[in-house]
Amino acid sequence: LRQALGDMAAPASADDDLPFEPFKSNQKVKYVNGDVYEGSLERGLRSGRGVLQCKDGRKYRGQFYQDLPHGQGEERTPDNVIYRGEFRDGHRHGTGTEVNDQGHEYNGEWKDGLRHGSGDYFQDGMYYQGEWKEGKRSGYGVFMHHNGDLYEGEFVADLMEGTGSTVAANGNRYDGNWSK
Repeated sequence: LRQALGDMAAPASADDDLPFEPFKSNQKVKYVNGDVYEGSLERGLRSGRGVLQCKDGRKYRGQFYQDLPHGQGEERTPDNVIYRGEFRDGHRHGTGTEVNDQGHEYNGEWKDGLRHGSGDYFQDGMYYQGEWKEGKRSGYGVFMHHNGDLYEGEFVADLMEGTGSTVAANGNRYDGNWSK
């Protein structure tokens, strides 16, 4: 069939990595709100691989399903945050890595656009490895402060709370319960 159709069967996009998919077309669409999409469409909806450049400066490159980012992709925001990983129904969901131009980095699990599950976070010489819930450190984790102090134990809503141990950079140690 491709031979019979010749150039008509080839993707219209300049991206060579966008595969030919039957019943889909590769097009460039300019939306009324100023967003621009280039990639696969199925029945008028973004589906397959494509690039969405939003008027607000966000850019998404990756897989779409039923008009939303869904599957593997990369999102860049106007404030220089880059996320590479999995999306579901338009949100970061699954595993992925977020970095920004200040050197902050999160690598781990996401749910509905928020850090959720197991993940590692590095910021300005501070490091956290542990559990996250709805975007906050919650559950068991290990936190290393930039001055060398180390805490290992429970977190609730980004605070050290529950059973834990801390070892100060000078060697002093405290084991016990932490509370707000």
